[in-house]
Amino acid sequence: MVSRTKLTGFGESPTIPFNLRTHSMDEELILQWQLPMNQTMNIAFYTVKYNKHHEKVDNVGLTEHRIRNLNRCQFYVIYLTSSSASGNTSPHIPTCGMTLSNDTCPNANLFSSRLKIRQGFYRTSG
Repeated sequence: MVSRTKLTGFGESPTIPFNLRTHSMDEELILQWQLPMNQTMNIAFYTVKYNKHHEKVDNVGLTEHRIRNLNRCQFYVIYLTSSSASGNTSPHIPTCGMTLSNDTCPNANLFSSRLKIRQGFYRTSG
């Protein structure tokens, strides 16, 4: 389920996303996250960072983002931050994921167990 957010206020610290998850696709990763309920959602945009890439994602009310054109069978460490209209930025939230392929990815089973451990470690409540 994708939740919605709204942009309000200036000069405040942005709401901190939590429970960042990746969903593996062929040459893509889909990121999904949650935001705390009952708080002002003053997020102007998100920044997704991976492998020296930075993607600015405008806050249009969704809590997911698709990273496209990735290498197949590649492991990625991804960081998400939220930013307010006044330029304040949240701490970065890490996760990891591996893209899929039509062929078998080497070490996919080993990666899968490590990913579950890491995602559980980084999962925090808001």
